[in-house]
Amino acid sequence: MNAERERLLQEYTVVYSKHAKEEENLRKSIHHFHSERFDLRDKRKEVIKTDNQLKSLQSVGQMIGEVLKELTTEKCTLAG
Repeated sequence: MNAERERLLQEYTVVYSKHAKEEENLRKSIHHFHSERFDLRDKRKEVIKTDNQLKSLQSVGQMIGEVLKELTTEKCTLAG
């Protein structure tokens, strides 16, 4: 009976140890997943910000181009 108890206790210890290792691996995986998710969220924000900055730059460039076009037309008319 005592040998049976020792055997069961050893089996329990082995199973408990495996469970603890698997639980730790799961925690690491979850932490890595959350970290990647937050990185992705930050990258999306960065892409949206950059896209908005490019749109603003294009608008300003378009306005400058229109002003230069008018100045060039006026200058040609005055000179000619």
